[in-house]
Amino acid sequence: MRDNRCISIVGCGSMGFALAHRLLLSGFTVVMGSRYPDKRKETEFEIVSIDECIRRSTIIFIAIHPEHYIDSLVSHLERDPSLLNEKILVDLSNQTRKKLNLNEPSNADQSVRYGFSSSSTSTGT
Repeated sequence: MRDNRCISIVGCGSMGFALAHRLLLSGFTVVMGSRYPDKRKETEFEIVSIDECIRRSTIIFIAIHPEHYIDSLVSHLERDPSLLNEKILVDLSNQTRKKLNLNEPSNADQSVRYGFSSSSTSTGT
């Protein structure tokens, strides 16, 4: 069931929780997706599996480290490519200048390579 005021966030790190807190203060219901939802501490947010998190809303923020992109997101989408049908996906991941390798694809480019997006826009810094 989708709640029009519900926003999903994949990732339970500091960026995910900071965004979740701001969205909650703005009146949104927030559900967070984790690879290990049972291991997460009690929070003010509902923490569920990544699959359930994606299913729960139309707008999904991806707040995971680039090195976890494949095992945190792509593996779930390979099992069920329809998870992203009719969804708005906002990728918050960003490489630091220290780790930035312009020869490696961005997460948005990887999602296109795996066939989960019809278009990709990535910006370099």
